[in-house]
Amino acid sequence: MFNKAIWEEDSGTRSREYIPDTWIIVRISGSEVPETYYRVLAGWYGGFADGDSWRLSSGIENIKETDGGYEASNASGSLYYLMKGREGFSNLTRSVYGGYQFRKPEEFSVERVTMDELRNEALPVLFEE
Repeated sequence: MFNKAIWEEDSGTRSREYIPDTWIIVRISGSEVPETYYRVLAGWYGGFADGDSWRLSSGIENIKETDGGYEASNASGSLYYLMKGREGFSNLTRSVYGGYQFRKPEEFSVERVTMDELRNEALPVLFEE
């Protein structure tokens, strides 16, 4: 696990920053959720002493494209640094994602969304220019 979380003190508030080894964007919608929203499903590879881990972000509020990837700000105040070459699943995040597929899609749907889909079709307002 490299740089799983970085703590920063900013004006008296704490924010979490994450640099996942793997990541995808998911769209969550259905009758069980008040509105459609987008989250980061992030994964980190473990080492000898610890196993792989994953995290689902609170909800993307803003995305800024950088030279190496994207910075995704979330509702909780957390920031995910998403490197372009790391988009995709780990074995663990594929399993987590697959677990959501057994729900009734009209009630609770979790779908993978590419950055291009997010930018062009879903929520272009999320992206900073």
